[in-house]
Amino acid sequence: MKLSIRDKRYLTGKKILLISPESWSHLFVSKHNYSIALATLGNTVFFLNPPGDQWSINQTSYSNVWEINYTRFIKGLRFFPSWFQRLCFRKKYKQLENLAGTKFDVVWSFDNSVFFDYTFLPEHVLAINHIVDYSQDFQLASAARTADICFGVSPVIVSRLNKFNNNAYLVSHGIHTNHTTVAVTLPGANRLKAVYAGNLDSMYLDYESLNALIKDYPNVDFIFFGSGGKHIIERVNVVKCGVIPNHLLMNYLRQADILLLLYDWKRFPDQLTNAHKVLEYLFAGKAIVSSYLSDYADKRHLLEMSDENRSVINVFQYVLSHLTELNSEALVSSRINFAKSNTYEDRIREIELLLRNLSDRSLTINRT
Repeated sequence: MKLSIRDKRYLTGKKILLISPESWSHLFVSKHNYSIALATLGNTVFFLNPPGDQWSINQTSYSNVWEINYTRFIKGLRFFPSWFQRLCFRKKYKQLENLAGTKFDVVWSFDNSVFFDYTFLPEHVLAINHIVDYSQDFQLASAARTADICFGVSPVIVSRLNKFNNNAYLVSHGIHTNHTTVAVTLPGANRLKAVYAGNLDSMYLDYESLNALIKDYPNVDFIFFGSGGKHIIERVNVVKCGVIPNHLLMNYLRQADILLLLYDWKRFPDQLTNAHKVLEYLFAGKAIVSSYLSDYADKRHLLEMSDENRSVINVFQYVLSHLTELNSEALVSSRINFAKSNTYEDRIREIELLLRNLSDRSLTINRT
């Protein structure tokens, strides 16, 4: 069967149900930023929180972005016959449309645990399966196979999607560049500041190297923004600031001397080819000490990375020794400009071009 896209404004003026594994109240990540960018481009976005125990819809502080809460599906739905799954999906979908008071044009899912078989959708609805986390592999085959188009943020993810859908494409991470500017001061008694922002209990962090740096450089303050931190040692030069609102975080990152991105890339090579945080750090402009990221192997002018021949400890020492040069106005501008060329608006235009090209070839979908 053929997908009929009703006009050439693929992602303008649409009613979009965006399905997220993180709630709207979560620290803003790609799903939130896509919602804001899509709304800025003239769409109405209904941001679907993870399921809970009540139904509600509330307008967010962003124009044309609505937050929806809904109740859970039947427990163990994936074990039921496919016809029954589609029946449950169809019922829930109608409830969502009734709550929103509109008919959706696009279902854009970042979470395969919700609707993992899109054959229940009306023919006019565009189904997008968008994987930004390698660990998001629940019902991947069914979701990818029945989506109209699939996107992944790394070649590894796209390769997995391509096994089930030929219309799977690489769409890299984006950056949200609108931030509230306020005067801030980083805590700590030392002059030099190294900063990390993110989940401090992530299984992917290289705690061994991180704690070694803390011990080896007592003259550097190591400042952490984010929840958790139980695996990070307590020292005089360690400050755990907790979660900072996303629209304010950039102010703190720009006060750093060094930004840290230390993952255990040898244990998780497929999961850590790329990271959304890189663009945020680049937009802050300051020198970055990073573990190896294969997607940035040809962009070493933007960040200092470890590899098989260069440990994170060696990289950190090098950056400290060349800090004035690495934080020069020219290099700071180079990093910021690279980030600015990768906004979420840029990603949406890229996706719209892919949709246009597929539509010109009469996009074939798998709703049977």
